[in-house]
Amino acid sequence: MPADNVNNFDYTNRLGIKKMPPGYLLIGLDSGHFIFERESDEVESAIHWNRWAVWRWAWQDYKEQQQGPRP
Repeated sequence: MPADNVNNFDYTNRLGIKKMPPGYLLIGLDSGHFIFERESDEVESAIHWNRWAVWRWAWQDYKEQQQGPRP
């Protein structure tokens, strides 16, 4: 996380039976908002108040990464 003054919490394993994609973290910010982070290149998502929206974005991003670059 680039901002050193922000407290964040790892929510990756706090989704019940749902899981984050492999190599993705679900980060809860101290403001009550969430982002995902790809561990491989530390790319972060937009900030959202709904952790399930961020979870869906992570899976969408994961699927796009698996398909590779588009022509």
